[in-house]
Amino acid sequence: SPDAIPGSITMTLTQEAGPPILYIEPDTIAVNYLEASITFSIDNIGGGDMDWSIEENADWLSVNPDAGTNEQMITINYLVNDGEDRTEEIVITAPSSVESSRSLHFIQIAPNPILSVLPDSLPLTASAGNAYFTIYNEGFGSMDWIVSENENWLSVDPRSGRNEAVIRVNYNTNRGDHREGGIT
Repeated sequence: SPDAIPGSITMTLTQEAGPPILYIEPDTIAVNYLEASITFSIDNIGGGDMDWSIEENADWLSVNPDAGTNEQMITINYLVNDGEDRTEEIVITAPSSVESSRSLHFIQIAPNPILSVLPDSLPLTASAGNAYFTIYNEGFGSMDWIVSENENWLSVDPRSGRNEAVIRVNYNTNRGDHREGGIT
C-alpha cells in the first residue's frame, strides 16, 4: 500500500520438494560373450532424497554398489559366456519414488562357434573304401553343420549334426586317372 509504512513487505514462500522420481539410463544393455564390466546410472529426477537398492539373481554377474541414495553410477561385472544367450532382469527399488521400481534388461550374447575339421585332407586308395574326418566346434556356443560332397563317387555319413562328429567318407574304386573330389 503506498500510504502504509513501510510501503512494501516481501514475504518468503517455501514450497516443499516434490516426491523422488527413480530414473535409470540406459534401461537395456547388451554385451558380447567376453568377461568385462559396464556401467549404468541411477538418478533421482524428482525432489527430496531417494534411497534405492538393487537386486539381481544371476551367478554370472554382480553389481556394485547394490544400494545408495540419489544419483550413482553402477558397475555391472559379468563373466565369460560359453553357452547360449542369457539375460537377467536387474531390479532397482526405491520405495519413496513415485515409481517404486525399475528394471534394467541385461543381455549377454552367446559366443561364436568356430568350425574346424581334422584332418583337412584325406589321401584315398584306388580301391573302394572308407576314410574318416572329425568336425568340431573350436569356439563357443552351439554349431549346427551340414556336409555335402561334390562328386558321385563320394558319399558322406552323417550329413548333418551339431557340434562334434566323426564323418565317414565312402568312396568307389578308381579305374581311371588320378581324381580329386571335394567335401563342403
